[in-house]
Amino acid sequence: MTEKEIQELVLKAQHGDKGALEKIYRHYFRIVYQYVYSKINHLHDTQEIVSDIFLSLITNLKKYKGQSNFKNFIFGIVKNKLNDYFRRKYNYADYVQQSYLENDFFYNIAEPEEKVYSRKEKLMKIVKRILSLLKPKYAKVLKLRFLENYSVKETAQTMGLSVNNVKVLQHRAIQKAQQIWQSKYEGKID
Repeated sequence: MTEKEIQELVLKAQHGDKGALEKIYRHYFRIVYQYVYSKINHLHDTQEIVSDIFLSLITNLKKYKGQSNFKNFIFGIVKNKLNDYFRRKYNYADYVQQSYLENDFFYNIAEPEEKVYSRKEKLMKIVKRILSLLKPKYAKVLKLRFLENYSVKETAQTMGLSVNNVKVLQHRAIQKAQQIWQSKYEGKID
């Protein structure tokens, strides 16, 4: 389903069309479910959180104004629900939110808070630096795919490229980023 089709469904759902709401649910359910399960690895909790996410989506659908990708709107809700879950489960502060949601970098719950937060800060600085050293198209494709969780098709639409061009561009961008990492930063986050 294209972003334009999704926007049309959202508009209909905002005006009370239950069929449109059901199509949105069916389109995003698997993606949301798999993402949540990958974060918590617990079937019952995943089911509860996903139910809460879609209930919150229905409740907050009128707030969506179409200024950004609808997938980003949904994943904003997903991230908030996961934050709530981890705060309740572990009684951790905001560093939990940052460490497991922002691109899944090196989170180990057994480590002391200071070490996890320090490593994450260093890693995020390095990631930003690597992106700044890449060609603009390379940086953009990596940001869209891995920092904003766009699909290859969504990335292609956003960048005005074919799906195959995005795949090639992504492959080259990853290779270049790995070269930069290995030459300048490998072993410097501990």
